[in-house]
Order: sequence, then structure tokens, then C-alpha cells
Amino acid sequence: MACTLRQKMTIHPTRNVNLQEIVSPNGYGATLFVPALARFIVQYNNPQLSPQQIEERAADIHFPFDLLPIYHRIKYWNEEIYGHETMDSIHAQPATRENDGSIIKHARFDTALVNVRPNVVGINATHQNRLQGTRVGQVRVIFSLPKSAIERFFTPSHPPPRHLAYTEWFSKFAMTPERNTGMYKVKRATRDGDRLASIVPISLIQRSVHLLPKWGGSVPRNWSSDNVLEECSVFYLNPFKDAHTYFNLVI
Repeated sequence: MACTLRQKMTIHPTRNVNLQEIVSPNGYGATLFVPALARFIVQYNNPQLSPQQIEERAADIHFPFDLLPIYHRIKYWNEEIYGHETMDSIHAQPATRENDGSIIKHARFDTALVNVRPNVVGINATHQNRLQGTRVGQVRVIFSLPKSAIERFFTPSHPPPRHLAYTEWFSKFAMTPERNTGMYKVKRATRDGDRLASIVPISLIQRSVHLLPKWGGSVPRNWSSDNVLEECSVFYLNPFKDAHTYFNLVI
């Protein structure tokens, strides 16, 4: 059954994390976090500005904090249909390591379907229109802004969303899926060699999605479930991840 899922966040953050760990490849890997957050602040307060004006103003923003409250999971539920059962979740957490640097638990940064055109997406829209109003992103950091940042950059009448996410984008969906597979193909979105990334309110993140890697010939030997999102360049959006994904994206 197609239905809207509601988000559930823990009352308290998982941990407080310094900016160095957030941007480090050995941490959260959000290498462009600082400029992305600066752009978000400028655009949120000045939605009428052009992209160039946003970039210019963002360059003058300096943050009054070193630590951010970080969350490692977004949960989704629909009490009316499924009760209190968690129907979906999105994880964004770095690897857990021993003191010698060896990995105990691999990092997990899930991909998600993000609403980028709220006026297009709706429960009664066709699956094609719903996808055209969305985009796949890999969620690397889920966080809140500290009080010092809220007081400096926002007004009491226009506060920021409580929970935000640093998201690395994949390409826009084509108007129709590929003929042979019936699935939509996406790849990493980049500019000048850097991944396109931005800060979004988590309210725009609809659900997790599963990407199937696309390759020609034999599967590269260095690929694994832990690194395929980094190693592969082209993916298919898998509409058969679970019943909820199928009914919301296909039917």
C-alpha cells in the first residue's frame, strides 16, 4: 500500500563531533561540509539570491563552533497503517576502529530519495512525476546546529529546521526508465572533480533507496558491499527493495 512515512528522531544526539572528524575521509567523509553549510545559511535566509550571490556571501561566513550534535539514524513509521513498527531507516555513521586503526565495524552512509521539488511530489502523483520531483542522495551527516550558530545566523522569527543532513547528490532522473531494465539509471553528480553536495532539512528525505551497481563484463575484484558506492560510477535505482518502495515508486 502506498503511504506517507513519518520521521522519528531520538531526543538526544548520538554524539558531539568536531568539524575535523566530519570532513575527514576517515571520519564522516563530508569533505565539503563547511562551504555547504555556509551556502545553506545564506540561501535559507535569502531565498531570492542567485547561485552566484549565494556563493559570494557564503565566503564571508565563519562558524562560532567546533562541535556539532550528530545523529546516526533517521527512522520512519506510519502508525495508522503499521502501528509503531519501524518501516524504514537511514544510517549515516563512520567506521568503528580499534586503537591500532583496524576496523571493527565498517562505515555506513545510506542512499535516500530526497524531495527537491515539493510542488511536484505528492501521494496522488504518478510514480514518474514523483521521481521527477526527487533526486537520489547519499546521506553522510545528520546533525543539528548549536545554539551559538542559531543565534548568530538566524532570527527568532525564522529559525532553521531542527535536523539537517549533508547529502552528496546523484544525477537527475531521466524522464523514463531504461527500456531493457525498466529501472532508472543514476551516477555521481560532480563539478570540477568534486562531488555535488548540499545541506537539506531531513523533512525532505522521503525514504532510503537501494542502488544496484552497473558494470560491463566481470565484476571488479576490488568491489565489496562496503566500498561499491565509492568504486562504482553508474547505478540503477532498485524499485524492488521492499514492498513499500515498490508501491510508492512503481505503482
